[in-house]
Amino acid sequence: MKMAKEMGLNPRSLIKNIPSKSEQWKAPVSVWIREMYEKRQENAFRKKARKRENHTYVSNPLGGVRNVKKSIVPYAGDGEK
Repeated sequence: MKMAKEMGLNPRSLIKNIPSKSEQWKAPVSVWIREMYEKRQENAFRKKARKRENHTYVSNPLGGVRNVKKSIVPYAGDGEK
């Protein structure tokens, strides 16, 4: 229940996803919630890692550290034709 609340699922959506006898392919609600929660946690971790990767930290001469976004410069080639 805690994971479902964290993801913003209400009781109606949980009841709606209980598999019936004709829906044997559906996972039980507890398994479904656990899988969805783990997937969201992985995606959040990747997003944070990507964000950290795109920023570099530069020390400020006046003290402290400044967060600077890396700029992506397109490759112009070697200039010869």
